[in-house]
Amino acid sequence: RRPRAQRLPGRVEALHDSAAASAAAARAGPPELTIRLLFAGEAVGRLIGKGGAGLRALREKHGVGVDLPRQTQHGDEVRVLTLSGDVVAVYSAACDALVAMRSETPIA
Repeated sequence: RRPRAQRLPGRVEALHDSAAASAAAARAGPPELTIRLLFAGEAVGRLIGKGGAGLRALREKHGVGVDLPRQTQHGDEVRVLTLSGDVVAVYSAACDALVAMRSETPIA
């Protein structure tokens, strides 16, 4: 006679919790990311653009949160650009921001 399989409540609960976590992650959408890029204060105008057009273009083109405070703990020497949102969108926006800083081409 074979022994009956015993139910292990702890393991069943753990599997259930794992399944619930997976389902919640799927509903939450893609992973979120926040990065901060440091730029020289005197050159950040290229990134900002006329009337903030460069920052607005980053927001609209990539769908990311963009923050560039006027005051930093480093004074006027360094400006901190914060990008947040979907991982792929944040990386794309960061690439555009870096390219804009190295060239005269505005973000479009």
